[in-house]
Amino acid sequence: MSHTFLTTRYTDDIYQLIVKLCAEDIKLRDKKIKIKKIELRKKPDFLFLLTCLWYLILGKFWNKEKIALLKYKNINFGIRLLSITFRSFDSYVSLNKYYYNLFKNIYLISKIFYTADFYEKKYDFDYVYIDHMEYLNGIYFEVFKNKKRTFYTNHYPNNIVKTQKKNIDAYNTIYYKNKKYSEKKKKAILKTAKKVYGSIKDFLPWMNLTKWSSMSFKNLKDYKYIIYAHSFTDSQLGYGYDGFANTLEWLEYTIEQLKKKKKKF
Repeated sequence: MSHTFLTTRYTDDIYQLIVKLCAEDIKLRDKKIKIKKIELRKKPDFLFLLTCLWYLILGKFWNKEKIALLKYKNINFGIRLLSITFRSFDSYVSLNKYYYNLFKNIYLISKIFYTADFYEKKYDFDYVYIDHMEYLNGIYFEVFKNKKRTFYTNHYPNNIVKTQKKNIDAYNTIYYKNKKYSEKKKKAILKTAKKVYGSIKDFLPWMNLTKWSSMSFKNLKDYKYIIYAHSFTDSQLGYGYDGFANTLEWLEYTIEQLKKKKKKF
C-alpha cells in the first residue's frame, strides 16, 4: 500500500533535498510513499470572503492589533495576513499600497483555505511537509492537524523537525541533546553540508543575489546598548504578535525609548 506524502514545496533546490530526507525517514518504517505537491487551487473559499466582508463592515481591517486577532473556523489567519503583507516593501512606504497588499492577500488566503479543504477531502494522507509555517502555509497546518498526522518542517534553530503535536509553536522549541556521532556519520554530514553550501546557485539561489559588505567597529564598550535590526520584510511575527506588527515598528519604538532615557546606543 502506498502512502501519500503531501508537501507544500518540491522545487529543484534545497527543498528537494529536504523533502527527500523526510521521505527517507518515512521509508525507514517500511512504508511505501508517493510524494504529492500541494497545488494552490484557483477557487476561493467564499464563506471566508463573506466572513472578511463582515470584518470589514465592523472596521477590523483599519487597526493592525485587531487584524492580528482575526479568526476563521477558529484559525488565526490575521497574524499571517499581517506577516505576508509586510513582506512587501511597498507596504511600509505607502498606505494605499499597504491596503492594496492587505486585501490582495485576503483573497490569496481564501484560496489557501479552499486548497487545504480540497486536499483534506480528496486525499488520504498521514504525512505532510510544510515550509515557512510562520507565513500563510501555517494555515495548512491548522487545517490538517485535526487528524493524527506526522508533520515535517524546517525552522531555525532546529533545522528539520518532525512532530505530531497540534500546537504550531512546538516546532520552535529548542531541545538540547548531548548526541555523539560516529566518524562515519560525521563524514556523511560534512559531505552533505559541502554539497549544499558549496553550490549556492543550485541550493540557495536567493543567497547568490545577496550583496555583502563588512564594517569594523571601534570602542563598542562606549555604548550601553547595541540594536540588531532584522530585515523588515522577512520572518515577521514568527513568534506571535507582541504589540508590534513588524520589526520596523519595534525598532522605531526602541530608538524612541532609548532617546528619552538618553542612553548611548
